[in-house]
Amino acid sequence: MDPVCHYLEQGWRDGRQPNFYFDPYWFISEHPEISRDADPLIVYLTQGELQGWPPSQHFDLNWYRCTYEPPPGQSILGHFLRHRRSGTVSPNPGFDAAFYLNQYKDVAQAGLDPFEHFCLHGRAEGRMPKSEVDIIRASGLVDLNYYLLNNTDVHEASADPVEHFCHKGWKEGRKPSLYFDTVWYLERYKPLSPANPLLHYILCGEAQGCLPSKYFNPLWYRKRYAGEQLESPLQHYMRHRRTQKFSPLPFFDVDFYMSAYADSIRPNRDPFMHYLAVGGKRNFNPSPWFNAASYRNTQMPLHPDGTSQTAMEQDNPLLHFLTQLVF
Repeated sequence: MDPVCHYLEQGWRDGRQPNFYFDPYWFISEHPEISRDADPLIVYLTQGELQGWPPSQHFDLNWYRCTYEPPPGQSILGHFLRHRRSGTVSPNPGFDAAFYLNQYKDVAQAGLDPFEHFCLHGRAEGRMPKSEVDIIRASGLVDLNYYLLNNTDVHEASADPVEHFCHKGWKEGRKPSLYFDTVWYLERYKPLSPANPLLHYILCGEAQGCLPSKYFNPLWYRKRYAGEQLESPLQHYMRHRRTQKFSPLPFFDVDFYMSAYADSIRPNRDPFMHYLAVGGKRNFNPSPWFNAASYRNTQMPLHPDGTSQTAMEQDNPLLHFLTQLVF
C-alpha cells in the first residue's frame, strides 16, 4: 500500500510517525487545543509552521528558518527532509550534519540521515554530534575570563580559550573554570571516553552522577532549584551565578552570604568566587551554621602537613572542612 495514502487514511489515527522529525504525540501534547479528529500533520502544515510550532523535539523550526532561509511558500520541515542526507542542513543547533558525515565515513557512504543515525545508533556508540570545540563552546563551561586570568600565556598569545583548552589545556591539567577541576575529575573517574574530561562530563558524566569538582554538586543543585529549567545543573549555574541567587553546593548559603556581606560584593559578581578569593581569608561565614573563625582556631593546624590539599584549601575554613569531611 502507498505509505502516503495509508498515513492519511489510517496511520495518523494510529499515532504513527510520518517521518523521524514529526512526532504526533508530542505535537498534540504541546498543543492540546488541536481537535482529536484532526490529522496533526495537516494541522502542522496548514497552521503550525506559520505560527512557529516545532514538529518535534528534534527539529528547531525557528532556528532552521533563520539559519537556512528556505524559499517562501515551501514547508520548512519539507525543505529539511529533502536535503537531510546531504550534510548541508542540520535539524537543530546541537547537531552538525557536515561534521558528522565527514567524521564518520560509514554513515556518509551508506547515504544515511546523519541526525537520525546519531539518535538511533551513534550516541550509544560514543559518536559525537558536533566537533569537540563546538560542543564545549556551546556549553558555556569554559569561563573565558577565568581561563585567561589563570593562564597568562594563553592571554599573551591571544589564543582562543576554548580552542586552547580542547587542544592543549586539559592535557596540561588546566581548569576551564573554577567549578571544573580537570586533574581531580581525571583521577576520580578514569579511564574516560571521550578522553577530554570536560567533554566527557558534558556528553555523559553529569547524567551518570559525576561531580565536576569539589565546588559544585549537580544532584543537590537539581533538587534545590527544581523549579528552574535545568537541562544541565552546571550549565545553568554558570549562566546565572552572577545573579547572586544560586548556590553551587549545600555548604554555601548564597542568600545568607549576600545578606551578611553585601557591602563587600559588587553587583554582577559570583558570590562563591568572592568567598574563595576574599571571604575565606577574612573568616566570613559561608552559611549560618558554619562559624569560620571558630573552625579555623580549632580545626586548622598552623603548619599543615597534608599534601592532598591545595594552598587555598589549607587556608580556607570551608574548603578545609569539605576536603576533610567529604573528599
